[in-house]
Amino acid sequence: MNHISANKLRKDIRRHYFQIGAIFLINAAILLISSGDWNWLWVWIYLLIYPVYTVINSVLLPGDLLAERGRSKQDLKTWDTTLSKIGILPGIAIPLIAGLDHRWGWSPDYGTILHLAGLFFYLTGNIIVTWSMYANRYFSTFVRIQSDREHTVATGGPYRIVRHPGYVGILLNTLFTPLILGSFWALVPAAVMAILYILRTHFEDQTLQQELQGYADYATHVRYRLIPLLW
Repeated sequence: MNHISANKLRKDIRRHYFQIGAIFLINAAILLISSGDWNWLWVWIYLLIYPVYTVINSVLLPGDLLAERGRSKQDLKTWDTTLSKIGILPGIAIPLIAGLDHRWGWSPDYGTILHLAGLFFYLTGNIIVTWSMYANRYFSTFVRIQSDREHTVATGGPYRIVRHPGYVGILLNTLFTPLILGSFWALVPAAVMAILYILRTHFEDQTLQQELQGYADYATHVRYRLIPLLW
């Protein structure tokens, strides 16, 4: 049984890395083909973050968490799969519009400082997401109560500040990607993605309060979902 479980764990981890690789290749293809510029410095800086971030996470995060993120899941919420499907379009539109913007010069050239500001906040988002995953071994790609893994409430690290710190990091990633790539127009689909993540935060919080033992009590102590003193 332990041998079977170990094999399944390795299989799910490999699937997780395959998913990351597929996302990387899709983003790279969209950006490079739409821009028509293989010498675009900022796109290579942006793309380099993917493998570096993946290596860091593979060192810091436990194998069972990586496996959970790659595992095929059956007990998913309808609202979660619906939001994920809706998010495919703006998710593709961000690199597509950024690439076309670079090709045709729709946005003004705003200089290195704003590119670096976008990179700073994007990396900050990555740090927050990794910190959240490190503090919460049940951090999954889809919302589900992980009874098979004896799901408990995460209360340490960034979860002492807000209830959904992972989404804070993801929102920073989403909103500052266009700035790295020099595209104001790509902020439009990025804003749509941000709205979808905020909706997901709302529904996920409701689900956890209703279905995860101890979460409602935790929510009385950590009052805010994403932004202290606001929401």
